[in-house]
Amino acid sequence: IEQTIDLNQIRASINDTVRDELTEEYQGSALKTAMQCLTGVAGANNVPADFCEKQLTKQRSVNWAVLPDKPSPVDGTVRPFAVIITIR
Repeated sequence: IEQTIDLNQIRASINDTVRDELTEEYQGSALKTAMQCLTGVAGANNVPADFCEKQLTKQRSVNWAVLPDKPSPVDGTVRPFAVIITIR
């Protein structure tokens, strides 16, 4: 029995899985944490003020990196997509 494997079809079938939900949640959390530190609303959602103070003053830079898979609008293939926030 011959069987062909369409990688794009497999990728499409695993979209909206637990991994994707966790990736999206992590991305939202990283962006929210960075914005809370930048805008001075630390303390909301359990982001301690001393965490932001340390990140903003005692380290040269802080990076939050998020690597969700986003399908290409051109051909539908999944390529790595990175969101990196740097606070200097």
